[in-house]
Amino acid sequence: MTETNKILTGEELFGVREFEPEFDALIDDFCERDLRPLANEALKHEEFNEDVYNKSIEIFQKVGAHKHSIPDEYGGEKITARMATSFTRKVCLVPGAADLGLSVGAGNSLFKAPLFAHGDEELKKQLAPELASGKKDGVFAQTESEAGSHVAGIKTKATLGKDGIWRITGTKRFITGGWDANYALVLAISDEEMHKQHPSRGMSMFVVDCDEARAAGTLDSSKNEHKLGLTHSPTTEMVFTNAAAFAVLGPLHNGYKHVNLPTLGGSRATVISGQATGIGESAYDLALDYANDREQFGGSLTEKHGVIGMLEDMEARNRMSWALTLQSSTLKDEFPEGDSRPYELQASMAKLVAGEYVRVTAKTGLQVHGGNGYIIEYPIGRVLRDSFITAIYEGTSQVQSMLISRGFMSIFMSGALGGEPKDIVRLWPFSPINLESTDAWESIATEFDIYERRLRFLDNLQKISAQYPVTEPYNLPAPYFELTRAFGSLEAATLVAVGRQIGSGEFTEVSDSVIKRSFAISDGEFETMEKTYL
Repeated sequence: MTETNKILTGEELFGVREFEPEFDALIDDFCERDLRPLANEALKHEEFNEDVYNKSIEIFQKVGAHKHSIPDEYGGEKITARMATSFTRKVCLVPGAADLGLSVGAGNSLFKAPLFAHGDEELKKQLAPELASGKKDGVFAQTESEAGSHVAGIKTKATLGKDGIWRITGTKRFITGGWDANYALVLAISDEEMHKQHPSRGMSMFVVDCDEARAAGTLDSSKNEHKLGLTHSPTTEMVFTNAAAFAVLGPLHNGYKHVNLPTLGGSRATVISGQATGIGESAYDLALDYANDREQFGGSLTEKHGVIGMLEDMEARNRMSWALTLQSSTLKDEFPEGDSRPYELQASMAKLVAGEYVRVTAKTGLQVHGGNGYIIEYPIGRVLRDSFITAIYEGTSQVQSMLISRGFMSIFMSGALGGEPKDIVRLWPFSPINLESTDAWESIATEFDIYERRLRFLDNLQKISAQYPVTEPYNLPAPYFELTRAFGSLEAATLVAVGRQIGSGEFTEVSDSVIKRSFAISDGEFETMEKTYL
C-alpha cells in the first residue's frame, strides 16, 4: 500500500508552476471566444439539444481537451492535475457551461485516466490512436438503480463463455455520455462466490466496445434522463444483455479496489471539486454584476449592507472551496497515476466542502437577484440547478463524510493524538502543509486563533468518540457527519489565510473581511454541531 509523508510547502501549494500561466491564458481565451457564445445558446434550451451537444464536443476537441489524460507517448497532451482542475473551474465559471464540457471531462477522468493507468500495453496501443484523434471516447459505467453510493451492491454480472469471452448482463444508470459512447468501462460481478464472502472483491472492470454491442443488439443506450440541471450533458441508462467485453482493466476479480476506487478518488480531487468551485464563482459573478447594475433606494445594491454581507459570504465560500481543491489536486500531482490513497482524505474534503458550499452560494446569488432570479431568462436559476449535482455524483457528501470520519478514527485509534494538545495541533496529521518558517506559521496561528480552533475540533472528536461509538462502519452516528463538515471548513479557512499571508497568486487579493468571514463560517459549523449533539 502506498503511504504518504508528503508535506507541501507554502510555495508548492500556492506558487505558480511552469506552464500554468500559459495554459490558463489559453483556456481563458477559449472560454471567451468559443465557449461563452455556445453557453449563451445553451441557456435558451431547457431540455437536451443535440446540436448544442455536438457543437460542445467539437469546440472542446478543437482546444485539445480530449487529449488531457492521454500520455504524450501515446499521442496525447497530458496535463497535470492542477491544470485539469483549473481548466474545469474556468469552464464552469461561464454561466450555462457547466454541462457543455462534462462529457469530454468525464471521458478524461473516468475513462482515459484509468485506461492509461491500469491498462496493459497492448490495450493502450490499440485504443490510443482513435482516442487521441477524437474520433472515439469512452464512459465509466458503475452506478445502478440499487447501487449508487454502495457500489458493492451492484447486480450486473459477467460470465466467461467457452470461447474465452466475458459477457455482461445488467443495467447501469446515470452514465455521463453513455448515449453515444464508443467504449465503456463496466464494473460487474465476475466471481459470485468471492463477492458474497468479500463484498469488495469478486468484481472486475471490463472494457466493452459499445458500437459493436449496439450493432449486435446487446446494448441499449437510447434512454437519456430528464434532469434538473446539466441539461446538455446526456445522462444515460445503459442496458447490457450478454454484451461481449474485449478486455479486462486491472486485476480480474479485484477491479473495484484497484481501478474503481482510485479512479473516483482522482476525479474527486480535480474535476468534481473544480466544477463545484467554478459554478460557485459563476453565481458570485452574476450576483455581483446584477447588484452593481440594480438601483434600489437611491443607489446600487452593492451599497446596501445586507447585500454586501451576502456577496462577502459567497466570496468566502468560493475561496474556501478553491483552497481545498487546490490542495487536493496539488497532492495528486505528487503521486503515481492510478492510486488515490495517499491523498484520498484531502480529495474527499475538497469535494465535501465545495459540493455543499456551492449550493449555498448559488442560492444566495439567486436571492441577490430578487424576483428576477426567479425568471428563467436570468442564468442564475440554471446555475443554481447545476450546483446540486456536485454534492451527489461520484460519492455523495454523506459518503465523503464517512470516508473522512474513518480517517479521523484511524488516526485517533493509532495513538497519534495522544500527546500534548498544543503539539498535536501544531503538527496536524490531516492537512499536509508546512510553511517552512515557524515564525510565519505562528503569526497566522496567533492572528486567527487557529490553535484554539483546532483544539476545539480535537475536543469535539474525543467527546463524540466517547458518546457515539461506531458499531457499523457504513452507518456512522450523525455527529460524525457534522464534525467532518466543520473540520473541512476550518481547514479551508486556514488555507485561505495561509495563501494570503505568503503572498502567492490570487489569494493575495483576499480581504481581511473575507478571511474573517471564512473563520466565522467554520465557527458556525462547529457551534451547530455542538449545540445539537454535545
